[in-house]
Amino acid sequence: MTSEGLYAKYQITAERTDGKPIGPYFILEYATDPHARAALATYAQSCGAENPTLASYLHAELARTAPTTTAYDHHITITDNGVAFSCAAPVGQQCRLICARECEDYHRPDCDRTTKDSGDCGALIYLDPADPADTYIGCTEPHHWRSGPISIGWDGFYETWLWRYPGEDRQLPRFARQR
Repeated sequence: MTSEGLYAKYQITAERTDGKPIGPYFILEYATDPHARAALATYAQSCGAENPTLASYLHAELARTAPTTTAYDHHITITDNGVAFSCAAPVGQQCRLICARECEDYHRPDCDRTTKDSGDCGALIYLDPADPADTYIGCTEPHHWRSGPISIGWDGFYETWLWRYPGEDRQLPRFARQR
């Protein structure tokens, strides 16, 4: 990354279809630049009320082009004092998206299902460190659990986030097995 500040890096030839003059513009390489991703996420949130279709598209594009530098953004830490879950997911990842109209857990009938980045991981509130087995769907016995990366996913049937270790076979969550 250069430390030159704002400078002419690209030459663009553009013409608006409506004939209006084109003002200054700024190019963001959002697929690889984390600062550009943050700027685009902020823009999507800012334009959401005025143009929800654009905001939804921008959030979807951020999710589609999210960097894959690590295979798993979520981790479990197991110590003698208990369990902790953590998330390092970048802006626009599915675990960070919420309804742009703040419909809470369910979209209202009049909601257009536009999403925005919440700023935090929404999965962590479902992964209870006091009872991690409740949302666990892997096949490793709890006394063999270890600290490390975990795979998470939203389960629409149970309407909760569930976790397992990478590569594990999937089972029903404990609360479903006990029904």
